[in-house]
Amino acid sequence: MNTILHRQIINNYKKNKFTKEEARQIEKEKYDFLYSEKYLAEHAPYGATNHGQAAYEFIKQKKVTSILDVGCGQNDFSKWCQDNDIDCIGVDISSPKADIIAPAHDMPVLDDYFDYVTCFDMMEHLLQEEVDDVLKEFARIARRGLIFCISYESSKTGVVFQKIKRKEGKLLFMSPFLRRNKQREQHLKKELATGNLHPTVKSQEWWLEKISNYGRTEVLILEWLNPHTNEVENKEYIYTEL
Repeated sequence: MNTILHRQIINNYKKNKFTKEEARQIEKEKYDFLYSEKYLAEHAPYGATNHGQAAYEFIKQKKVTSILDVGCGQNDFSKWCQDNDIDCIGVDISSPKADIIAPAHDMPVLDDYFDYVTCFDMMEHLLQEEVDDVLKEFARIARRGLIFCISYESSKTGVVFQKIKRKEGKLLFMSPFLRRNKQREQHLKKELATGNLHPTVKSQEWWLEKISNYGRTEVLILEWLNPHTNEVENKEYIYTEL
């Protein structure tokens, strides 16, 4: 590596500053670990909550024929789509259950290929500097519209990270990208200590301003029967007609 560039990178690490691509790599490795056999050996599967359930009836009413579901986790939403004669492909950055493993800002899909792009409980997992890139990618792929479910709160996954942080004095999760440098390791330990998987926690208004750049946007409050509580609850979605 060129010496000047090497020095610049090391200085960035010391300040916990990373290029967009470096930061993306660090984020990806967190999810690689959460979907790994090492994690599954001691924890329930990550990404197993289907946040698209409350939108089932709405999607049926729209007479959707094809969906790209981004951030699909265990891909349960895609299974429901297939059972209801909707072609659906699940994309995820790390999940082995996804049909395509790819980052949300750069998916190997043709322009205008799907009726809708759905994204349930994923946008808040993006780095803030990625949001615009990802929305552009969604608008490139979808013909008719976008459906989001977004959390406006910090993730509580940090509790899980702290539990798995050490075992017999050894760090269970160590990013290969960060392992090569002391400053990188310190950054990772800081990330594990806070354990927040929602780096972009913003208000509903902030998200609506971003998303509405791509079409007519509205907030939907949809009722559904929560299978965990067996009670009827409301769930919020953001719908954009392209």
